[in-house]
Amino acid sequence: MTVFASDLNNTIIFSAKKKEKYNCTKELICMDSTEEREFAYMTIESYERFRKLIQIVKFIPMTNCSMEQYARTRFFKELPVEYAVITGGGLLLHNKKIDTDWLSKTLELIDPSMDELWKSKRILEKDPNRCFIVKSIDGMITYTRSSNHIETVKRLRDSLDPDKVWINNIGEKIYVLPKELTKGKALQRLRKLMPDEMFYVAGDSSFDVSMLQQADVAIWSGKEDISMLHGFCKKYDINEIDFCEQVIIDILKVSSEKENYCDGDVDILPF
Repeated sequence: MTVFASDLNNTIIFSAKKKEKYNCTKELICMDSTEEREFAYMTIESYERFRKLIQIVKFIPMTNCSMEQYARTRFFKELPVEYAVITGGGLLLHNKKIDTDWLSKTLELIDPSMDELWKSKRILEKDPNRCFIVKSIDGMITYTRSSNHIETVKRLRDSLDPDKVWINNIGEKIYVLPKELTKGKALQRLRKLMPDEMFYVAGDSSFDVSMLQQADVAIWSGKEDISMLHGFCKKYDINEIDFCEQVIIDILKVSSEKENYCDGDVDILPF
């Protein structure tokens, strides 16, 4: 069975802010919510396609979400998703339970980085540009927001060991992660668990590049071109809502054709 490993936010689901930004009038289904608030959506049409898709591919979310965040989504609550990679690659869920072997390996990999990670927390707590609490995502990622991310990122880079941690930002959102904690390394680990599978991978941000590079087929909405290691990449320049819909359309199309072509005895079909 083909594996479809994908980022979630702005790749499969889109936020309430994006809904307002693009004045989306399509009928929607909420994919992430608490009792007080709705966070993310799919269009109804896209959701129905997605339900068909996960019957013919092994869908694996690849997200920076914490366990708490992921557990409130429909992917966890309602959909038959066997595997999920969360916390930026730190945790693997198998049938909604944390895979202890994966976790043990993660802790071994990130142990050399933990002092620097806790140092980043102290730096960010004193940062004059910080405009949000400093969070520890499952004890593996330091996260906050900054009103001047350029200054905040520079302060972190001037203070932290680049051989131990890496720093990334998506707009005002600031992340510090152990050097060994990337989606690309998580995909390498998945490939060892599923060595005979073809991997279709989708993403939209700098966090996703390392896993997209290793895909057999990648779908990407970033501005820069991706240097692929062996597969090929289809790039889109469309808004986030349209991209979320297009990813599912593309994967459903090729997966359905592969399913019907010589009883599935084919590696990759083009879009």
